[in-house]
Amino acid sequence: MNRFTFFFLVVFFPIYSFAQYTDCTSAEMNLICDISDFDGTVATLPAPGGSNPSEPFCGAETFTNSIWYSFAAQGELSITLTALAMTCDTVNGFTGFNAAIWEGCPDNGGTCYASYTSCTDGTIFIDEYFSDPGIYNLVVDGCGGSVCTYEMDVNISEQYQPQFDMPPTDLILSCGNPNNDMLINNWLSNAGNATFDNPCNLSIIIEYDYDGTPPDCGMQEEVTFTLEGDSEDQVAFIIIDGSAVNFESSNYNIMENGGNANICLNIANPDVNFPTDVEIELLSSSTATNGVDHVTLPNTQSFQFPAGSSTPLCFAVSVIDDMIIESNEVLNFSITEVTTNGVNIPLFGSPLNTTLTINDDDDFDSDGIENTVDNCPTNSNSGQEDLDNDGIGDVCDLNNIVSENSEIIGNLFLNQNYSGVIVKSPNGSCWLLTVHDNGEVVSVLVDCP
Repeated sequence: MNRFTFFFLVVFFPIYSFAQYTDCTSAEMNLICDISDFDGTVATLPAPGGSNPSEPFCGAETFTNSIWYSFAAQGELSITLTALAMTCDTVNGFTGFNAAIWEGCPDNGGTCYASYTSCTDGTIFIDEYFSDPGIYNLVVDGCGGSVCTYEMDVNISEQYQPQFDMPPTDLILSCGNPNNDMLINNWLSNAGNATFDNPCNLSIIIEYDYDGTPPDCGMQEEVTFTLEGDSEDQVAFIIIDGSAVNFESSNYNIMENGGNANICLNIANPDVNFPTDVEIELLSSSTATNGVDHVTLPNTQSFQFPAGSSTPLCFAVSVIDDMIIESNEVLNFSITEVTTNGVNIPLFGSPLNTTLTINDDDDFDSDGIENTVDNCPTNSNSGQEDLDNDGIGDVCDLNNIVSENSEIIGNLFLNQNYSGVIVKSPNGSCWLLTVHDNGEVVSVLVDCP
């Protein structure tokens, strides 16, 4: 919150000059970073005309012979300006001067915050609060072109200070990294990698409350940064990655008659002083039946990585072939807890969950007949046709032997299931033609009679 108070009083002082700017743009190029530099300044307004912009003086006046001052301000400021009335010329019936404060320049979309537009050769008073600290432009202008000499008397309650432009960011470090102390110190000395609004290039004075002891692996510590002159503290965290434990894969597959499936755990950043304990849960979302589709597993299993070891740990799931045709089934596992030296470590690893899919293989040809009783398990034959009753389905039998033959002239009625007519193809092969229930004629290669 900025407050600017301006007084213009009739006094008599020796005349001396201060750097004078006749337009807003050049004033911004010569920014006054310490507003106390205005104190005791004596200046004389230029003669009317020239390149002074003709813009509303907060909607009440136009600039005729201005001097612009650009300064950085923060907090409550009290500025007193005193004019030497003996030097104010009268132009077109006007004697005296006025003043205004702008944020930005009037000819570049600036905002006029406060002004005193009643011409006076005595005292001008402006009292205004400003919502944001920043860069402001003070303009002093003669009324109708009146040329005055004036002195500014500056009283300051608070000076401009740098502001956080982007707040500090969290510092994430690896567990056991020998350079962590150095990385933390660099981070602190750079104010948590914050950036600042500091147009005056002032010294940045910042304090923090870090006690010098890094957090334990898997833990974090809050650090508060306090910038001198800024009323709002900024908070960031030092985070030490713990031992990151994860499954080697998010998906495993095994055939129902495949035996054992090995599921493995990996670890990154293992604690070099203490072992890392891992707890795994068999989730209730699993569809495989414990003890039926696989050898019984406990709902919770515990594993331990030795201190400093990154060698994977694996456990086996023994699959049972139940010889029942069914859909594929799954076992879902999840890493639920990681601890080191009795301290719970946040779960940094990925993936933390995995699925073992047991692919049913009890019906290779998907004809609805279980493999062990299917007379042709590799070719679909839901009807299980076996012309020569040798236990091999016709679609698989390369040597069907017909035991009884008849030669008949005229119509032939066959009154036995799977009986048919043997015909010889041009190449000399013999084929048994049979008819299914739907009228479909099926040919089977047989030995010629």
